[in-house]
Amino acid sequence: IRLGLGLLGLSQSYATTPTKGYSWENDLWSETTINKTASRLILATDNIYSRITPAVKRGMSRLRFLCRLDFSSRIHETPLFKKNRKSCGIGIDGNCFWGIPITEVNRLIEKYKSSIAYRCTYSKKVHLLTRDISTDRIVQGHLKHSLVCSIIAASFNSAHTKCHLSHQTILNAGLSCLRENPRECLGEETYQYYEQGLQSLCA
Repeated sequence: IRLGLGLLGLSQSYATTPTKGYSWENDLWSETTINKTASRLILATDNIYSRITPAVKRGMSRLRFLCRLDFSSRIHETPLFKKNRKSCGIGIDGNCFWGIPITEVNRLIEKYKSSIAYRCTYSKKVHLLTRDISTDRIVQGHLKHSLVCSIIAASFNSAHTKCHLSHQTILNAGLSCLRENPRECLGEETYQYYEQGLQSLCA
């Protein structure tokens, strides 16, 4: 990931180091960043904020399940879902309790069952090996980003019925929170990971 070292108090302008999660979106959208972004964008007097993080966790559990199937299918170069300009490959719905409707999960399960991977011994082994990989290492970053933004946007729309909140606006707000307090937003473990990695690049 290409990060401004100024965020970490280092002197160089930019450096490159592997992300801790699957991609930079996984590291950006920590529970703290999600909460800070939501409170910055949504003006509400009810308990709306307390519903966002649990909704993201529920959605991530379904994304983890689907991404494990996707990983096992890639051995045959037939990914379960493909990213394109119009869709992240999965029908994510921020208004859904689980973030992803069960009909969408079932659709992808049926697609997997009709693929070569479903009958392949090696694909089954890959699927088994992904069992112990952490959620933020197995879920693709653009999927987590889409889930988080969809849930925040849906919560915003429930409080501000006459306005629309774009994913780009949510991303900008999240990055602003990160810029203001990277240690708090990333969490100590992730912050230390990047600090040590970037310092070694500058040594």
